Amino acid sequence: PDRLTIWPVEGDLFGIDVRWSGAAGNRRATVVARLLADAQVRGRLSQTIDGAWEVRVGPVAGAEVARVIDQFVW
Repeated sequence: PDRLTIWPVEGDLFGIDVRWSGAAGNRRATVVARLLADAQVRGRLSQTIDGAWEVRVGPVAGAEVARVIDQFVW
């Protein structure tokens, strides 16, 4: 990804934004969104104003953040 952002939501929950640019970014974001959906992990695919593609994941338990990034994003 071109950018990865993790932020606290509440308690021990976190949100994860993953962003890609260009046509290859669209393909990658779509694949990640489908993988998350298949695993029943909450995620939403959107296109940003500047044309990049972003998957917003979560909320995810703090103990699961690294696993979600490793298993679905990287």
